[in-house]
Amino acid sequence: MKRKHFLLFSAVVSGAFGIALVITPDSFTTALMAQGTSDAANTWARYFGTNLFAIGIINFFTFNASWSSAVRGVLIGNLLLHVLGLAIDWYSYSLHVLSIASAMAGTVIHIVFIFGFSYYAFRSSHEATATASA
Repeated sequence: MKRKHFLLFSAVVSGAFGIALVITPDSFTTALMAQGTSDAANTWARYFGTNLFAIGIINFFTFNASWSSAVRGVLIGNLLLHVLGLAIDWYSYSLHVLSIASAMAGTVIHIVFIFGFSYYAFRSSHEATATASA
């Protein structure tokens, strides 16, 4: 898969999750929370949804860009989002806030994106490609 296709895929996934969290936070909080849902949890889900949607927009506007330090910054930012998200998922599970099913589902999603963003952010062929086209 090319970097631009991976970024486009990540834009669609984060945008779709973001919109869904904003429009129907109850469906997510009911499924994910070990202790049930609340107005506060739904408010935070909507807030998180706006952030995910914004990240999707950033990834969308980056997907067709030529290689640069700005593109690397977007990739590394996404990488950090998933590394920290993975840690937060398991910490939340340890506090009995998330169910094991949601922690496992989050783990799969985060690991796929961690590998993808790591691969595209740090592969050495970018320097050769950038030098050859300059």
